[in-house]
Amino acid sequence: MVEREEMITYYDNLMDWVERGHAFKIDLKTKSMQLLSNEKCIENGDWYPDADLIHINGIDDEEDKTKFCLNIIEELYHNYKYSTPSEKSERYKQRNYFKALSPDEMTDEELVNGEDRNVAQAKLEGFILCASLAGYLTWDEKKMGKWFYHGKDKDLVILREWIEERN
Repeated sequence: MVEREEMITYYDNLMDWVERGHAFKIDLKTKSMQLLSNEKCIENGDWYPDADLIHINGIDDEEDKTKFCLNIIEELYHNYKYSTPSEKSERYKQRNYFKALSPDEMTDEELVNGEDRNVAQAKLEGFILCASLAGYLTWDEKKMGKWFYHGKDKDLVILREWIEERN
């Protein structure tokens, strides 16, 4: 769904950075992303137009963009919720927008097979930030509600202010 293509996107850059074990910070409220080498990639919803934000394959119909993105977010959230915490994810604990299970709440199988929590968090938060800024994910009050969206998993909550353009 979110595929890496020849042209590197901001989302690809984030994934490469985090998968190599580096820290990141995403602020959905201010629409900012920083790779913790002090490089601000996206600041207050602005970025250098030297690369695309994200490429999302499989969107056939303009009207279904948000629905398609919400399905991706549901999957990314599930992966995050059941992701495996590490010493690093606990040490770099920042503001968490989404609920992830603690090791005590997980089965041994989930702990062994879960994705690294830092990577799962970057995928989820980075997707929401980049997809919304790129115009793939827009707020649809009929599908999402007035102020927040509740996912199929009721622990998944997305605030309207994270999606809408800043004034």
